[in-house]
Amino acid sequence: MKNSIKLLAAVIILISISNISTSYPQEEVTAESVTELKEINFQIVEADKIEFTVVVDGEFHYEVFGLTGPPRLAIDLFPIQKISVGPYVDIGIIGVMRMRVGFFQPQVARIVFDLGDRIPNYSVTSVEGGIKVVLWFEEAMPKEEKPPEVEEVEIEPKKIPEEVPEVVTEEIVPRVPRVLEHNYFIQAKTGIGFPVSPSFEAQSSFTLYGEEGSLDENYKLKTNLLFDLNIGRFFQIKNILLKVNLSLSYLSFKNDGSFSMTLPHPVVPDNPRDYTFDDSLKGNVFNISVAPLFSIMEKRKFGVWAGPIIGFSFGKLNILEDFDLEEQSPFTSTEITVTTKTYLDENISSLIFGGVGNFEYKISRNFSLVLDAKFFYLSPKSKTLDTRIGLSQIQLAVGFLFYFY
Repeated sequence: MKNSIKLLAAVIILISISNISTSYPQEEVTAESVTELKEINFQIVEADKIEFTVVVDGEFHYEVFGLTGPPRLAIDLFPIQKISVGPYVDIGIIGVMRMRVGFFQPQVARIVFDLGDRIPNYSVTSVEGGIKVVLWFEEAMPKEEKPPEVEEVEIEPKKIPEEVPEVVTEEIVPRVPRVLEHNYFIQAKTGIGFPVSPSFEAQSSFTLYGEEGSLDENYKLKTNLLFDLNIGRFFQIKNILLKVNLSLSYLSFKNDGSFSMTLPHPVVPDNPRDYTFDDSLKGNVFNISVAPLFSIMEKRKFGVWAGPIIGFSFGKLNILEDFDLEEQSPFTSTEITVTTKTYLDENISSLIFGGVGNFEYKISRNFSLVLDAKFFYLSPKSKTLDTRIGLSQIQLAVGFLFYFY
């Protein structure tokens, strides 16, 4: 009986121990772990050396990248769910201008060191609870030339000493790959368009009073307003930075119409009269285009881009369709009056070609002001006038650009 009681007690104790040992790992698995970038400290170790200590709470991995134009050192930490350090710190020593911290992508924290014109050496190593980043200047020390030791020896007649070639060690500076700091962008601009060929003409004939009359139409385009919206993405092809943007622009313009008529006389044959009248017309054009822009110059605060434009344009243009005349005796030019005028909204469309230059001034990491200088060739054909309409323009536009990832 006593043995049975002891056996039962042992079984109960084993079951209790099993429950305790299995309950703790379950709580550990279900608890949500948050990896946090807690702090970044730095100190000047020597006159030409600075050391940063990045403290991370939790398990993480990191990658180191080099960025050019302007020169930067970037470190990606992942996975990171929380950042508890400030986004911007001015340094200004040992080639490090400033340090920026933020999320590059979800759960990817990026630390960027903006470097000066003189780029320091660097090393990144793992330490307990984070990483250590050291940047320093190291001057190339010239090698001391030791005078050759002269030793008196007897040279055998047929023995010539061999020359040992001097081994020149060359310092190899590793080149780090360039990565994109931004992926996508959107920009909005407004500006003014200047017609390259501001006027176009057309001629037509008609029959009046049994004789033939003529009408000369002259349209003169005015400077117009434009609105431009772009969205695009950055690409890198063999270390060449490229941004490709899709553009939708709207142009609203006016043109002055001048109409000259030669009218037959209602009574006297072969006695034509001249009559002119003017009117103000309008039109609009939508342009959809693609422009691959190449980086011409990129500095810390500004960048210059340039590239070709190709796209499609469509819109409407006011054109004189018909008119009615009223005449009174003695039927001279002064007694002619145009009573009604009918205008046609003609649909126009054509391919567009051109080029654009883009100047960007960076206000912050994700926001810039932009200035565009653009030229495009546009010459749609009017079926009503049976002629091509010169809508080619030089455009100047200003606006803002926003980067996102």
